[in-house]
Amino acid sequence: MPQNPNFNLESDTVGSIFKNVGALVADGAETFNNTILGAYYDRDEKTKGLYVVLPDSEIKYFDIDSAEIFPQNGGNIIRFDLNNVSYMLRNFLDEDGVWISDLKVELPVEALQTRVMYESTPALDKYLGTELGEQLPFFESVFAYVADESETVALLIYMSTAGAYSRENAEWKPIDLNEDFLNDLGAIQIDNDKVAEIVSKFDSSRGILLTSEVEKASSMPAE
Repeated sequence: MPQNPNFNLESDTVGSIFKNVGALVADGAETFNNTILGAYYDRDEKTKGLYVVLPDSEIKYFDIDSAEIFPQNGGNIIRFDLNNVSYMLRNFLDEDGVWISDLKVELPVEALQTRVMYESTPALDKYLGTELGEQLPFFESVFAYVADESETVALLIYMSTAGAYSRENAEWKPIDLNEDFLNDLGAIQIDNDKVAEIVSKFDSSRGILLTSEVEKASSMPAE
């Protein structure tokens, strides 16, 4: 079936089947991961098929008649096969941070969603009518918090436009940066290309990480 070059979400024949910011995962003859802003099905006999909205304002079209839908936390997983490739539309998982973020580590789903939204303003305006306007760049970084003259790191904190999270038991948990005890600690910003290594060491040592390790992983002066 030919793709509709004038695909429009306002069309009476178009319905939403995946409303969330999420992931399009392909496995088989073609393998890739894409972030998506939603997926819609056009029932028009001349142009029917699945239309996936991508963050760069492009539409990825799949000429399919049906798909399997399974419940997922707060949404659905949509699966279908086409040309020897298995496709899946799903909500983000923490581990998607490895391919979405420049930090290459697992990250909170809320941060991944916020990142994609910030980077998708043109597509959101064009297809979803959000009129967000110009957005500031998305910020994210990991900091090690250390007490004066301490040989070990007190906290490992991921900061982003979406909020702040402390690393505990191999998970990112929300933290209030206004907590008084943080005023007594110095912060060392870890270089992006060293974050995955530092997080792995922090997790494997159950939170006991030498200050010297993070100092070697930082090209920025301690705050």
